[in-house]
Amino acid sequence: MGSRGVQGTPGVAAVLFSLVLIAALDPASGVARGATDSASSANPVISGAFPDPTVIKVGREYVASATSNGWAPIFPILHSRDLVHWRQKGTVFRGRPKWAVGRFWAPELAHVGGRYLAYYSAIPARRRYCIGVATAGRVDGPYRDVGPILCPPRGAIDPFTVRDENGRLFLLWKESGDAVRIYPAIRAQPLTPDGLRLTGSPTTLITADQPWERGVVEAPAVMREQGKFFLFYAGARCCRTDCRYSVGVAASPRLLGPWRKRPANPILRDNAFWRCPGHGSPVRAGPGDYRLLYHAFRADSFLIGRQVLMDPIRIGGDGWPEIGTGSPSVLPVSAAARPRAFREEFRGQRLARGWEWPAVDKPRIAVGGGRLRLGARRRAGSPPDAALLTRRITSTSYEGLAVLERRDLRGGASGGLGPTTRDGTANEGTSVFASARGRRVVLLRRQAGRLTKLASAPRPRLRTFLRVRARGDRFAFAVSGDGRRWRGLGATQTGSFEQGVRLALFAGGHAGKLAGFQRVRLTPR
Repeated sequence: MGSRGVQGTPGVAAVLFSLVLIAALDPASGVARGATDSASSANPVISGAFPDPTVIKVGREYVASATSNGWAPIFPILHSRDLVHWRQKGTVFRGRPKWAVGRFWAPELAHVGGRYLAYYSAIPARRRYCIGVATAGRVDGPYRDVGPILCPPRGAIDPFTVRDENGRLFLLWKESGDAVRIYPAIRAQPLTPDGLRLTGSPTTLITADQPWERGVVEAPAVMREQGKFFLFYAGARCCRTDCRYSVGVAASPRLLGPWRKRPANPILRDNAFWRCPGHGSPVRAGPGDYRLLYHAFRADSFLIGRQVLMDPIRIGGDGWPEIGTGSPSVLPVSAAARPRAFREEFRGQRLARGWEWPAVDKPRIAVGGGRLRLGARRRAGSPPDAALLTRRITSTSYEGLAVLERRDLRGGASGGLGPTTRDGTANEGTSVFASARGRRVVLLRRQAGRLTKLASAPRPRLRTFLRVRARGDRFAFAVSGDGRRWRGLGATQTGSFEQGVRLALFAGGHAGKLAGFQRVRLTPR
């Protein structure tokens, strides 16, 4: 049976490359991180961009998921025995549900009536955010999408399930306001016993009425302790370098209220090391031992994105919950928590865990015989970045190296590598990458939908080594014929990235051409 453990409440790339890619990225199996004691953990417990975490207890294991935004496979499923060392074992969706076009946010795992449910936020074409649900017989899937169950006029995000004092199942969510007449609110509505449909009418639990919230309340999560319901929620601006995100709490004897906010809110603020903590998911780790998994930016590494942290929840002497010391724990990071090398030689028939592509523009992918073949699905000729295959970064200092042989560029195909934030959603995101085609190697930038040539160099006659070295938001590219003597490719580039940077393999060129990749290593500098 799966639960949060809170009073039994259910929660819930033809071109052939020889490639060596060196970067500070997540291992194929997920991320094993840190060490913990009874009070605090070495944060992060899940490195890389895994925002809006959800966690439930399934047997002796904890199972978590997180926002995918515009990337697929959608909603990673991670397992842990101790809430610290995590391994990715699957995803909720291999491709996007037909009704949604992107922005797959804030999944919520739950165990209802002998089945596992995954609630989630997504945006359909020409409409505001909806909440959908999918169902599976096992927590690792496969999941069958039921479709949207809530599409209010102002949009809904951040689903959370909880049972009231009488055991009735409810869905909580954040509903947007217009910032003038209607404040954003946390609302609740009963679900049918199977959790697949709403019934009854919605009730507003809280609105954004405290100054620190700055007109935002979202990310509801409830635990019940000492005869009270405690509603954790996030307030203020999220998800940018100018964020003000923090966590508040409200209390009520009954799920539908009346709710009273803690006067001393927020109860979790940022510090010099971790910025803008929020969107927490409570779970019971043992008798009287409650933990909150939540996301935050590392203050000097916004480019990585929002990482998963953990701190204890305690009920203080005044009867209100406290989260750790009131700001994210900052403990010495163990060797297990440092970014680790990843290596793959494509010996199997499928990609290792952790590779992702734009959900709205899946590339052609084939793995086998020691090669990954990547290309665009378009029949006509395509730009050099028509196909993307990416991995999250877990450090802002890394090196990427791709090796192409002469035969790899026959037929007008191209291939390259570099950092990107593009996920295929309209013209959003930026890429800076080196691309080899014909007799030239070209340095390119894709930004606001425009592709700009930055520099060019002759391609070595036999073998072509492409390299990018990253330090924060600065990227230096180089070309070599032997991997020892290098020639710079243009000036050092500023990515103008804000967060969520990934290292990508790029493919394009003449119609029907695929880029082939061999051996991949990913390791920090």
